[in-house]
Amino acid sequence: MKTFLTIVVCSAVVGLGLGATLARMQIPPVPKPAVEPQADAPILQADKDAPKAEVPEATFEFGSMEMETSMSHDFIVRNVGASPLQLKVGDTTCKCTVGDLTNNEVEPGGQTEVRLEWIAKTAPGPFRHGATLHTNDPLQSHIQLTVEGQVIASTTVLTPSELIYGTLRTDETRMSDTTLVSYVDEKLEIVAHEISGKGFQSQVEVHFEPLEKDQLPMPEAQSGIKILTTYRAGKTIGPLRGFLTLSTNLENAEKINVPMSCHVVGDISIYGPGWNGRRGLLTLGKIRSPEGKKMRLNLAVRGEYAADTEFTVASVEPKELKVSFGERRKMKEQLVHVPLLIEVPAGTQPMVWLGKPASTDATIVLKTTHPETPEVQLRVRFAVGP
Repeated sequence: MKTFLTIVVCSAVVGLGLGATLARMQIPPVPKPAVEPQADAPILQADKDAPKAEVPEATFEFGSMEMETSMSHDFIVRNVGASPLQLKVGDTTCKCTVGDLTNNEVEPGGQTEVRLEWIAKTAPGPFRHGATLHTNDPLQSHIQLTVEGQVIASTTVLTPSELIYGTLRTDETRMSDTTLVSYVDEKLEIVAHEISGKGFQSQVEVHFEPLEKDQLPMPEAQSGIKILTTYRAGKTIGPLRGFLTLSTNLENAEKINVPMSCHVVGDISIYGPGWNGRRGLLTLGKIRSPEGKKMRLNLAVRGEYAADTEFTVASVEPKELKVSFGERRKMKEQLVHVPLLIEVPAGTQPMVWLGKPASTDATIVLKTTHPETPEVQLRVRFAVGP
């Protein structure tokens, strides 16, 4: 049976106010062999009943693509062995999102498609990104899939390159705008748009204003559209990230991806060592695996709901990061502190979560019983070494 796996590979973002580049790696240590292999050493043979992975094309050369646009490619992975082939997404050159898997097991004689989607957020020049698949093939435990080509800026330019709403309270409204211009003779049109990202999908209104030639910010541009957005903060607090995806009529710029960001605050706040409240970021730094590290923050709940607000852990990525709560303390009327305990346990495998920009940081999502702030999000940066 044919299965399908989707991996979204986002490129580095240059010039964002909230970070410069995305990077996320989770790499197990590779031991150095005690003895160098001899030239006449026997070739490793797999059991005849083992699975065997075959990838007809592991590198896809896409040629060139415009800045801010996205592309995708389907890689084929076949099982030419005698038992089921197991596939699991491993390291990528940036944050990846795994789509629905009907089956991550490929039967003998079967195949699956692995889709890589990437966004050209780098400056013009060479582009190379990819993802690693882990398999149970004894002779090929890792498969590297790569996309490469050139990023160009000959058709469109987006300025500024991100919609930033800053810091605002729940239910507060903020506006942000950007301008998309085209350098080709065909008049630029936006035929559809889509908003993605938790905290943005139902919170943003978008309006488009076509510009006259004398209104264009670049004299060499041929046409342009001003994109006006209004964001109404919801009940989720913390740093939020999303995308406004524009579909245009231009052949080389069918989809333009505009990053969106904001920091929503409410009656619940966080403080403690290593915590940057403006950025919603906890920095744990470099950690030695044999030692691990523990950090204590405080959740401060103010207002009429302080005494009744409870917290639970909704999600943590990566799973190696451990989160728990200490004993709550009433500091004064309508002010309660709840210790938030974050730990990278001793023995954690080497990994790097030093996201640039923020959408590839480690993340912690807390659920609350507060009627106006049901969710709190934190970003965490750390690296574990031997």
